[in-house]
Amino acid sequence: MRTMEKPLPPYIADQHLGEGVWGKVYKVHDQRAEDFALKVLKAEALDRGPSLESEVRVLARLSHPNLVRILEYLPRVEGLKGVAESGPGLLMEFVDGPTLTERRGADEPGEILPYFVQALRGLDYLHARHLTHGDLKPGNLKLHKKKQLKILDFGLAGRETEAAGGMQGTMDYMAPEALAGRRGAASDLFSLAAVFYEWLTGALPFPRGELAQRFGEPARPASELRPDLPPFFSAILQRMLDLDPARRFSSAAAVLRAIGLHQPKLLAGRGAAEVAAETRIPFVGREELLAAWEESLRAWEEGEGKAPLWLLRGPAGIGRSRALEELQWQAALREYRVLVWTPGESLDDLMAQAAAEPGRVLLVLKELHALPAEAGTSLENFFASLPARVPQAAVAMECDPDRVSPALWRRLEALSARWAFQEDALRPLNPEESAQFLQEQLWERPLPAKFPAAAHEATRGSPALLLEVARWWRGQEAAGERRPRLEDFEPNELPPSQQDALKARWSRLAAEERELLGACSLLAEGLTEEELSLLLSREAGFELEELDAKGWVEARGGRHRVTPPLARRPLLGLLSSKERQRLAERVFEALRGRPGAAAFALARLAREAGRTEDYLHYGARAAEEFQARGDAEAAARLHRDLSEAAITPRDQSYHLAYLASALSRLARFEEAHQAYERWYTLVEDDGTGGKALKYHYLIGLNFLNQGKPVQAARHLRQALQSGDSRRFEAHRPFHLKVLTLLGKMEEQEGRRAEARRRYEEGLALAAEASPEKTQLLRHLGLLE
Repeated sequence: MRTMEKPLPPYIADQHLGEGVWGKVYKVHDQRAEDFALKVLKAEALDRGPSLESEVRVLARLSHPNLVRILEYLPRVEGLKGVAESGPGLLMEFVDGPTLTERRGADEPGEILPYFVQALRGLDYLHARHLTHGDLKPGNLKLHKKKQLKILDFGLAGRETEAAGGMQGTMDYMAPEALAGRRGAASDLFSLAAVFYEWLTGALPFPRGELAQRFGEPARPASELRPDLPPFFSAILQRMLDLDPARRFSSAAAVLRAIGLHQPKLLAGRGAAEVAAETRIPFVGREELLAAWEESLRAWEEGEGKAPLWLLRGPAGIGRSRALEELQWQAALREYRVLVWTPGESLDDLMAQAAAEPGRVLLVLKELHALPAEAGTSLENFFASLPARVPQAAVAMECDPDRVSPALWRRLEALSARWAFQEDALRPLNPEESAQFLQEQLWERPLPAKFPAAAHEATRGSPALLLEVARWWRGQEAAGERRPRLEDFEPNELPPSQQDALKARWSRLAAEERELLGACSLLAEGLTEEELSLLLSREAGFELEELDAKGWVEARGGRHRVTPPLARRPLLGLLSSKERQRLAERVFEALRGRPGAAAFALARLAREAGRTEDYLHYGARAAEEFQARGDAEAAARLHRDLSEAAITPRDQSYHLAYLASALSRLARFEEAHQAYERWYTLVEDDGTGGKALKYHYLIGLNFLNQGKPVQAARHLRQALQSGDSRRFEAHRPFHLKVLTLLGKMEEQEGRRAEARRRYEEGLALAAEASPEKTQLLRHLGLLE
């Protein structure tokens, strides 16, 4: 979704479609004769002020087959032909079809129930993102010509709230609590039930009348007005219409589960876990796939083609199962039976189940790559007899081509002669789709501008890895991390299916390929071809090309590294600890003597090789480089690791002091305080009082930076009482800093005489022509 910054394109209004709580809606078209819906917002929406555009941006992230898609936010609609109003507008997907206003009491319960399920799925998607509709009514539910229900006018009613506020919604369908301005998922469920109650019976569950008497009695059961209504459907509506929100269903997903107990076919065999997964995992970047699938079903139904047989292929984590779910759901919407088979189950039993009932059926065959090569004959026989035994069967399958046997793959490709065979290689998400995926996952989290691009780079658009990134981000936030850095996320294992696929692919590599790939895995930035050739004592160019062709490595900036980058540590974990240590040792020795070798790379290699002293040496150099570049985050992380790896208390205290300093600069004051406390317990005491002097100065400075002057002054005064600058030269710089800080604090408090005394005491300690003396003289001059 984008905001229009240039003049409004020449849309032309064709028709006034209606009016909702938030504005008037028109059907418009553009120069390409493409139809849209345009909502010109009312003053009530404009009262939201600057938050309106940000709210619309949030809504534009929504992507669900049962929600109308918001395409653009138009800051100013003015002078549009056929539109009298002016002001902000929303350009939306146009849905061609009737609203439920025109369908009251006009359809059979069996025809209405699938639409009810679709409406619940749309609400479940909204509610999972803590959004409510707030104005569900017949005019906001449209029936698309493809038997698809679309929810209109959602979202601007806002977030769930238990606080009393302005009444929003349409009176005939509002829940009792919504009259007092309290809305949430329960009030949306009430409104949805009221709409479908009216569609089924032609009557409102709570007829119009005096407001005080309207909710005096429970609604009359819908089955009393519509005797052919299945009892379970009537009972579900009755519970959703309960006057007490606490006694209604807890969620739209709970209603779907209740329906599934009575109509499991309608939910395509999916249980609670799958329903929940649909709201957790965005379905992004596969719109063309779904459109093609729907067209193939339509063509077959209308006698224009063969029965569809689709094969979704792609590596683990690419979203094969998720795409297959959507294919199942689309078929179920078209009233297909859906039967799911997995390896290990009987194909004969699947055939028998498919043939047991008349009508169209979708057979879903999952994880074909798990079949042994010898299973190809039984699979071939199954497909040979399927058209005769189950002539109304369509098939959707999925597999990982990296793990399927060549013999089985040839048999699958041979099916194209007798079926409308469609093979789809699922591609990774592109950067825009990856960003949309993360935005829908991390719903209310303001992501740093560069984060989506970095996540795409780390995952190479793998939906499963993007999901892992989103989970990691949530965990970081839950742990109180204010600015998580994606480079800190290096999992030791991939999600189970991807980890299994990684092991299977690894097992097929030659020993030389494993060695080369292991070397590339040791460093996140990878190694150059020259470095790899030097390391392996052979020309590595051809082997690198082979690994690149197989999707193991990629060349970036002359360096060869593992792809996707998040697979680096899981791949390294496939080596034994001894193999990993020996390889790291060889790479370390090969790079150490090369000019320009990065200290941080050498530190990581030394750590992997178990060379602690080298790790501490190169780690300290790398930390200094980070500090010089102003990268306090990287410096803090490295000093923390170095303090834990340090062999002696002296080394440990050295790194703790620098860690505390970096944390203080990052405004992580509590952590800095803890690091200073640990430093104090480890640093040697030379008996001069210098240890206490440094400790109280550093703690006081940390408190001062934290905005706690009382605690700061207490520690700074204790620092003055510690050490002896006249006897020990090393104490003098700290005492001068303490006197300057105390003088400035007293000056700010208006205690000018005390401040003068501090500065004069410092002048007595400072060396002639020293920077400290110059600074103190300047402070004294300002007091005059």
